[in-house]
Amino acid sequence: MLTERQSTGLGRGCMVAVAMAVFLWQAMVPGSAGADQFDDLRHYWLKQLVGANLNPSSLKGRASAANSCWKSMDASASRTCLWKDLPFNKSSPSITASFSRLKVMALAWATPGCSLYRDPKLAAAVNGGLDWMTANVYTTTAFKYGNWWDWEIGAPHLFNDAQVLMYPSLTPNQINNYAAAVDRYCPPSKITLNGGKFMTGANLSGEIKAILVRAILQKNSEKMAYGQTNLSPVFNYVNSGDGFYRDGSFIQHNTVPYNGGYGASAVGEVAELVNLLNGSKWAISETNKVVVCEWMSKALQPFVYNGSAMMDMVRGRTISRQPDNGVGHINTAKQVARFAPPATAVALNKWVASPTMPAGQYHFPGMDRVVAWRKNFCFGLSMSSTRIANYEGINNENLHGWFTGDGMTYLYLGETETQFNGDFWPTVDPYHLPGTTADTTPRGDASGQRTTTSQKWVGGAQVAGRYGVAGMSLSVPNFKGSMLTGRKSWFMFDNEVVCLGAGITAGSSNEIHTTVENRRVGTSPTKKFILNGRTYPPRIGWTSGKTPAIWCALDGTAGYYFPGGANNVQAAFVSGSGAWGDINKGKSKTVHTNNYLKLWFNHGIAPTNAAYAYVILPDMSPAQTRNYAANPDIQVIQNTAAVQAAGQASLGLVAANFWTAGTNSAGLVTVDSQASVITMETRTGIAVGVSDPTQANNGSITVTLNRAARSAASVDPGVTVVQLAPKIVLSVNVKGSLGRTFRASFFRPL
Repeated sequence: MLTERQSTGLGRGCMVAVAMAVFLWQAMVPGSAGADQFDDLRHYWLKQLVGANLNPSSLKGRASAANSCWKSMDASASRTCLWKDLPFNKSSPSITASFSRLKVMALAWATPGCSLYRDPKLAAAVNGGLDWMTANVYTTTAFKYGNWWDWEIGAPHLFNDAQVLMYPSLTPNQINNYAAAVDRYCPPSKITLNGGKFMTGANLSGEIKAILVRAILQKNSEKMAYGQTNLSPVFNYVNSGDGFYRDGSFIQHNTVPYNGGYGASAVGEVAELVNLLNGSKWAISETNKVVVCEWMSKALQPFVYNGSAMMDMVRGRTISRQPDNGVGHINTAKQVARFAPPATAVALNKWVASPTMPAGQYHFPGMDRVVAWRKNFCFGLSMSSTRIANYEGINNENLHGWFTGDGMTYLYLGETETQFNGDFWPTVDPYHLPGTTADTTPRGDASGQRTTTSQKWVGGAQVAGRYGVAGMSLSVPNFKGSMLTGRKSWFMFDNEVVCLGAGITAGSSNEIHTTVENRRVGTSPTKKFILNGRTYPPRIGWTSGKTPAIWCALDGTAGYYFPGGANNVQAAFVSGSGAWGDINKGKSKTVHTNNYLKLWFNHGIAPTNAAYAYVILPDMSPAQTRNYAANPDIQVIQNTAAVQAAGQASLGLVAANFWTAGTNSAGLVTVDSQASVITMETRTGIAVGVSDPTQANNGSITVTLNRAARSAASVDPGVTVVQLAPKIVLSVNVKGSLGRTFRASFFRPL
């Protein structure tokens, strides 16, 4: 039987010599014991790269992509780069991009059924490119320039994959040379960032992946063991800084929520490695496999709206690259299902077939994010605090993300959602993002990026896993001599979201606006806007001016109700234009245009203790909104800088954010400390959720409910029932609770 290396068209006279060379090479490779197992691992990785059951269209596309790269490749002896549009003049992305194109060519060469399968001329071009890169750019003596990520993660991943694909055509000398190059930038002795800081989160998993695949190629047991050992920190939950939190949060760069960026990469890479190493001597432990399953269910699935996209509020600066299409997360779920416990695997495969979440309340205090899934919509909330940065705008990316962490709200509707897809980010007015209260003073690119605020009180609570409340003490860092402060609360009931603002104060010489909605209406808009019963066609340029308002609605999107009326509401149909290159210097300068319905409160210049109140009624028609405004199902209980509270009688809900220390009351709830509380009364009893949004209380919160109870139905650890009658009194020990909700429920007296 021919060996893999002998099956590449060599003459019979060469076979013995090649076989001997391979034998000698394996004998000389350090740690090469168990070569068959290494071959199994490499074959597995090859199958993952190539895929199976590719249709003719996919095969044709793979060949076309490879031919395009091959045709444009510079093959001259005097070349200074492999592709003229990827010069290496201190541009590290050109290194990653060059290896990417070599991988595209290698993939066509290694794909059975592809017209370029095992083409000897293509092999010579790919291998010649790999040799040239390791002799001239990605060498064992070069020093890193540009972005370290290209050298340590981006380039070696693609480089390793190209080697796996081309392995039958490579010599032992080439494999060793390539391994030495990878070792230069991914040294197995110490995985560190520039400056000596140890890798964390997705960067650590990415670096380990590079080391493990490189070790498989060279059949090096020592480096395999090193990779397995040093992957272990990724599985540890954290309470601060980078990594996964038990509540499902994921942080990278110390203060930036990144479930949809680095977090998704980490889950995907680790899941791939679990399956790669499964059954080998370096297999990942069963305990750590369970952790990966938890990441999938807690950190990824809640943020994928009906399979269409990962929510932008957890994508960091990558929102300025291109919209997410959801495909990667579906593939990751499939990977995780392969090693998950049976019941979990069934649930994951069911989610893959129909990527949606059950109605419920999902709070992520580790990263100041909240997601409310309901039957016909989903609501997302993005905040910032002393712990979490406002936004990230490094590497010339996400240059206009100024207010995305200042209480931006995301409304997702129907079976799919296109509001945030396409060219939303380059065309939306960045000073009027839904949910935000912002100073309209012009800002510069990446102004104030990755800045934490001075406010600890950011978070919320949920009850029965179904309904929730959240709040943010707004304090925009001093900008051109002006501070903007205020209290913002969101009450997520069943068919509505109540939004309250109070204490809004600023010294700016420009207007302060709170944006209710900034909804894309299409290039040829047909959606009508109804304000107080009067219909306005979608004529770009129309504006209402400051208008007293009780209710309004955007056809096919939502209704908006203003409890008690509002005198400073403005609305307009506007056209927004911009290029991806405006918000990301590495992207196209092609200008795109979208039309929007913009709705906002105008608080004027230098407001003092300004306030607002509005209710989002997702998917309600104008007629339904009019009826709701005439007979609202919610009540604003208080809206001050000390207490913000709202209720919904039909569900027995009362929720409150208590902003100040000391004793405060709202509705049936009294507390003795800063807190977020939500209660739900039913025919048989009452349930309560309590949290410390400051995450700084090292003692307890006393909560008094103006109700009596017969007995406790369930009580979370940390909750002490002080008395049941004539009022329910609880003592909630929130020390070290990291903002999580404590729950208790009680039976009514007979």
